[in-house]
Amino acid sequence: MQITTTQGDMVDQLALKALGRRDGTTTAQVLAANPGLCQQPVRLPAGIVITIPEAPEVMTDRRVKLWD
Repeated sequence: MQITTTQGDMVDQLALKALGRRDGTTTAQVLAANPGLCQQPVRLPAGIVITIPEAPEVMTDRRVKLWD
């Protein structure tokens, strides 16, 4: 998927909007998929085309026993 930035967008916000979550892994993947993006200011200028990679799988059936 590709997104074109608007003035003031941030990479983690774009990851949240596109992938439904914002964590270090997805932000790092967006940066890895877009060489040179980390050279941009934190608040991105308008008009940059960014590739958003597919989100990594998340374990949804993780059970933790809190009490015996």
